[in-house]
Amino acid sequence: MPNMEIIVGTQLSNVAAQTTLDIQGIVTSMKASGMSNSAIKDTLMADLTGGGRLFGNYRNQVKNTVKTGIGMAGNNASRSTFTKAGVDQFQWVSVGDGKVCPDCEPRHGEVEDLKYWELIGLPQSGFSVCQQNCRCQLVPESYKGENLDKPLIREKKKPLSVTDPKMAGKHKTVADSISWIKTNVGATSVSLSGLDISTANRITKSFKSRIDDGYKFTYKKVDTYRSNSGVIARSGTERLRFNLKYTGDIKNYEGFTASRAELSGHFPSGCKTFESILTHELGHGLAIDDVYGVGNRVRYGSDTGRALGKLQSEYFRELTSLNKSFQKKWVASGKSLQELREYKDSFNSGRSVIKDGKSYWVSTNRTKDYYKEVYGNVFISDYAKKAIHEWVAEGFTMAINSPDPSPYALKIRDLILGKYK
Repeated sequence: MPNMEIIVGTQLSNVAAQTTLDIQGIVTSMKASGMSNSAIKDTLMADLTGGGRLFGNYRNQVKNTVKTGIGMAGNNASRSTFTKAGVDQFQWVSVGDGKVCPDCEPRHGEVEDLKYWELIGLPQSGFSVCQQNCRCQLVPESYKGENLDKPLIREKKKPLSVTDPKMAGKHKTVADSISWIKTNVGATSVSLSGLDISTANRITKSFKSRIDDGYKFTYKKVDTYRSNSGVIARSGTERLRFNLKYTGDIKNYEGFTASRAELSGHFPSGCKTFESILTHELGHGLAIDDVYGVGNRVRYGSDTGRALGKLQSEYFRELTSLNKSFQKKWVASGKSLQELREYKDSFNSGRSVIKDGKSYWVSTNRTKDYYKEVYGNVFISDYAKKAIHEWVAEGFTMAINSPDPSPYALKIRDLILGKYK
């Protein structure tokens, strides 16, 4: 079969040559009728810009030629795929819509090898009345369907490497998750001994989410430990550790410990999931987390750190202002400050429950609701009061995971990305 580029090139050359002859004929005719060169030029320009009979026909022929070339490329690629897959017998299939040309119609359903079809003429090769407008196809002999737009043979895709970024959260072994963390996070020492694969997958998936957001980490070591401290993970600028005491039963941790911590205001609102807890820890491992306490002082390692320190001061000043405003409204309503203290304590009360003949005290801590009433959505969490690096981490996880984050949490997130001014 002639090279496809030669066929398409020849067709375009023929279209151009025919259009040139048409222009010459029209110009000769207009001159013979007495038209000036200027009038002839204006007439041709009007035909060109308006898609008239002359140039409109030229455009349509070029478009059809290119369309034919694309179709030929697709058919050639399909035949190549079939041949690589071991197909040696091909069936001629026509469209069957009543518009099949008399040369193609008799071939419908015939089965021969590819050399035979190349000898007597492939679809769109120009052998038939329909020329390059032919819509027939050659398909594997075994194909019996009619949906030719669907793949007939699917080439096997090469499986992704376990370290490919897209494999985050999809590993089958913890060892593969370790390889992924080393490659994508950059940690040189990774040991997830004691973790199950479901937890390891949640960790790599969380890492990828932050990496996709544009964050970088400074971890050199990621490992596990065991403690009854109630902490699910610990993190510094170069090390991330997972507590095996709780990571083995994450759902129970989220359903009881983390949910209770959120209701008490200890965790940011909406941040009671393993993902939000992990995001908090990752906030410590970000390359910009360069603010830390030394005694009663705070040191800042960069302009970003200084900006975060300034933002934290603004945050606590606003909390103080909102608290004073709430007290004034409380007193103005005729209630005492003692009643205010009792009102606040009522959010951290409980009730006695009888179960199996025994009396149990069940906490109904709803301090989060009290903070919402006093501070609106400005408040981040009680834990954020501990130190500036905890304030940064709490704001970071709140900005990413909470449905109603504090404006200060959003500013912390944007400062980390260098977007906040």
